[in-house]
Amino acid sequence: MELGRLSVARSPEHVLDHAFSEAISNWTTMGTTVMVLTAEGQETLTMTVAQLYSLSATEFSYIVKTYYASIVRIDSPLENLSLLKSYVLTDASPLSGVAPASQDDMIAIYLGSASDKTIPITSDTVTAINTILGLPSLTPEQTADIAAKAEDVRLAILSGHG
Repeated sequence: MELGRLSVARSPEHVLDHAFSEAISNWTTMGTTVMVLTAEGQETLTMTVAQLYSLSATEFSYIVKTYYASIVRIDSPLENLSLLKSYVLTDASPLSGVAPASQDDMIAIYLGSASDKTIPITSDTVTAINTILGLPSLTPEQTADIAAKAEDVRLAILSGHG
């Protein structure tokens, strides 16, 4: 199985811990950043980065795809995977001001954002990352739901990135 950028999940624990600290430190400013989202032929939207991360994966994907040039988001695979791990293990958002739409949506946003833009996310990808990070088992339904939502996020980033 090709994991691309997701292969950093195999990094030593201290590397993920450092990435987590970086993400939280950067979030102090990033989370409250007000984005004025503009795109040709689209209405202008205004939201904070924390509000973006509080959306469902479907809404997050739409915003990223449509307003890619105007958005601020966490791009680092290590930071996204460390946030995913913390979120799953604590069942609480490590990002202040973020109220996840659902657990599957938040996991999908982190996973889709961490992934390689050109490698599809499948149920096998979700299972592999879950296992590598030492997270609790998911049901087949959860795995499929997260994979589909994370794939939408990945495709939105690919489309927006061009």
